[in-house]
This record gives sequence, C-alpha cells and structure tokens, in this order.
Amino acid sequence: MISLAVEDVGYSVPDSWLGEEYEEKDRVEKDLEKVKTAKRRVYIAWSFVIPMMAIIISNYAGYTLLQRPYHDIVLVALATPVLFYVGSETMISGTRSLVNLTEHGCSDHAWFYGRLLYWSDRYITLLRLWF
Repeated sequence: MISLAVEDVGYSVPDSWLGEEYEEKDRVEKDLEKVKTAKRRVYIAWSFVIPMMAIIISNYAGYTLLQRPYHDIVLVALATPVLFYVGSETMISGTRSLVNLTEHGCSDHAWFYGRLLYWSDRYITLLRLWF
C-alpha cells in the first residue's frame, strides 16, 4: 500500500487520501493542538532568547554583564534548548529531507544545519578555553 510506504519514509498521509471520510471536527482539533504546541514553544524560545539578547546588546553598547569565558558559556547554555528542543521539529524535518534527498523541508535543513554549525563552533571554542 502506498500510504504505508509514505509513512515508513517519515511523512504522514491525510485521512482524506485513504478513502475514509475526513471529519472536519477532528481536523480542527488537531490544528488547534498544533497551534497550542507552537505557542508554547514560542514562549519557551523567548524565555531563553530575551536574556541572550540582553547580554549581546549590552556587550555591543559597551557594558559588560559577564566576563569571557562566562559570557560564551551562558550564551551557549541559553541557545542549546532553543536549538534542540524548540527547533526539534525543524531538525527532524530537515534531517528527513536530507536523508531522503527531497526538496521538502529544504529550507528546514539549511536553517537547522547552519545554526548547528554555528552552535558547534561556539561549543568547540569553549572547550578550547577549558582544555
């Protein structure tokens, strides 16, 4: 069955494609749940990003809130949950498109792996400071 092959690759098949009656109520409930999840993830992301912005802007303004290497440690620590928890759906979508060599999620894997590369660079820099 084609729908099983599509799901094995990691994508979902809408119920309407399976020949079953697609109920509007179920679709709306699923969409509302996705909106709730997205809203929660945005609040989590901003709770980490706002302190990062304060540290970075104060540094550019000439005020030093944290001395090096603590400055870098705090920024990497604050960026980690945003990248790996909040951005996990993007990471999964990008990895699927990269593994399957599809264009679906092309911007996802470009975005995620660009951020991952930058985060890894900061992390390696911190390791060099300590060892």
